[in-house]
Amino acid sequence: MQRFRAYFSEVKNLNLSHFKTFFLFSYNQIKQTKINIFFYICTVLFTRSKTTDHRQISSIKMKNLKKIIYWAFIINLIGTAACFSQQFATDFQSIPTNGANDWKSFKIGSVTYLALANYQNNTSVEINSAIYKWGNNQFSLFQELSTKGASDWEYFSINSQHFLAVANYKSQTSYSVNSVIYTWNGDSMIVYQEIPTCAAYDWEAFSMNDTMFLAVASQSDESGNNNSYSTIYKWDGAQFDSIQNIQTHGASDWEAFVIDDTLHYLAVANTYSLSTEIFKWDGNQFVSAQVLSSMGTTGIESFSIDNDYYLATSNGRDLNSFNTNSKIFKWDGSQFIIYQQIPTIGAFDWEYFSINNHHFLCVANYQDNNSNYNLNSVIYKWDGSLFVPIHDVFTHGATDWDFLQIENKYYLCVANYKDGNEHNIDSKLLLIDETILTDETYKRQDFSIKLFPNPALNQFSISINSFLSGPLDIELRDVYGRLAYSQHVVKADNETKIEVYLPGLASGLYFCKAIMGENSYTLKLIVR
Repeated sequence: MQRFRAYFSEVKNLNLSHFKTFFLFSYNQIKQTKINIFFYICTVLFTRSKTTDHRQISSIKMKNLKKIIYWAFIINLIGTAACFSQQFATDFQSIPTNGANDWKSFKIGSVTYLALANYQNNTSVEINSAIYKWGNNQFSLFQELSTKGASDWEYFSINSQHFLAVANYKSQTSYSVNSVIYTWNGDSMIVYQEIPTCAAYDWEAFSMNDTMFLAVASQSDESGNNNSYSTIYKWDGAQFDSIQNIQTHGASDWEAFVIDDTLHYLAVANTYSLSTEIFKWDGNQFVSAQVLSSMGTTGIESFSIDNDYYLATSNGRDLNSFNTNSKIFKWDGSQFIIYQQIPTIGAFDWEYFSINNHHFLCVANYQDNNSNYNLNSVIYKWDGSLFVPIHDVFTHGATDWDFLQIENKYYLCVANYKDGNEHNIDSKLLLIDETILTDETYKRQDFSIKLFPNPALNQFSISINSFLSGPLDIELRDVYGRLAYSQHVVKADNETKIEVYLPGLASGLYFCKAIMGENSYTLKLIVR
């Protein structure tokens, strides 16, 4: 108690220099929730002023009491702002890029590298892509490599030899160009093998029975026909040789995955068709195993949670719009079935990652129906049954995410392709604050909602708690992203309660989202 008395009795003598020191310290300390240290330092700072007799608190006149209230209010605002600033991922480093299409992180020894695929600058696709090296708490340019419409990097190793393959999409005049496999010579990457490709958009490296394979996704033939062939290559001990051609339809991505440690699959994202096709290895070649209904698929991500297997498809557009649903499929023991649909905007890529048994997906949203590339890409967190949005990242024609860990810190790289007609823009490295994952679910401290009763029948209440005031939008969507209910209100009080009556609402799972400026919060609602 004496600590608090000292704190309040000396606030009235706080001068500007003390306040500046106090502001910087209290912001960081409250942000880290080290309250005891915070109050201790307050005491030390305030007792540096003229008044040191704490008993004078009893003789403070009304005007000094007003001072105490005023400064206490200011101090509380500082602490509040610090607590509210906590985010899942924050900008850490900006890296100049030219139509960035892909990031690929890899390690050689204890050193982390980051390969960047530059597709084009404002005038040409025949430009340099780059490799960055981690050191002194940042990535610095390490090596530049000549590329032609670079669309993808793929890192792999065979025995102790390191390789890096680039998918070259086209030159200034032709789709038929060589894609290149580089190898590490101890100091840098050098050319190891050149492979003739046509509109190569992706490499996928995978191993079966201790043998390395490469699959290249070809978007078209030389004439621009998207009904073309993609190719599987096999390592013969010295180089990669073609072993199988598979007909694809504007292939943008290959994804290799294994089920039950024995079943080897390859899934291809056919961007210019209505489906994603899954192939299974029969011992000699890959044969068609399943066709998934998935329009305009630009990328595929495979992952496993609690021994369940999933495929996420990023769906760039349907027949009429870039605002469409991307899909998550789940393995039921014999095939993949639709599990969840997530509204996305010109989705280009998914990236799955996990931190301390917390599972995440982030989507790269590329463009909307108005050819606007400045959009929010979204990070989703697994809540035990579904992926729910937890964080928005402002991006510029986002094409790719890459997750990496360096020592005990976690990062996300986003590739920004363009801003309007400008391709020479920065891509971003974000630092993840894993300390906020201590709760069972991610919760914003400045904005929260409650739904009750939950499950509900045909009526429920929405309670929004926030110190913020202003326009508030409520959206209720089903698992397919369809809007079931919306309401616009102006929030004035710290707590706002909205009664919702929907007698015709079908039974099932819904997502209730409250949006206020840049703040948003989403919860699940079950309707019986």
